[in-house]
Amino acid sequence: MPRILVMADEGDGRETVVLLHERVIPSELESDRLSARLIERVGWALVDADEIEQRAPSPGEHPVRMTVMQHESAKTAPQTRPLRAA
Repeated sequence: MPRILVMADEGDGRETVVLLHERVIPSELESDRLSARLIERVGWALVDADEIEQRAPSPGEHPVRMTVMQHESAKTAPQTRPLRAA
């Protein structure tokens, strides 16, 4: 099954952060509502990834682990925003 994966690369050697990992059923994209929800989640993940990649780490800052937003399909996806690093 096709997947969408949005990751942020940490420039300081810390591990890569996965912000979105979602399996997509192509036939669900025929629904305007489900397509819009998928694009919304991808957009949130892209904005969060950009913020992580642009952020300069503070001295002594420990690696941040973010919760992976993972869905089996758009049909079961919640309507909440992905979790962000503190």
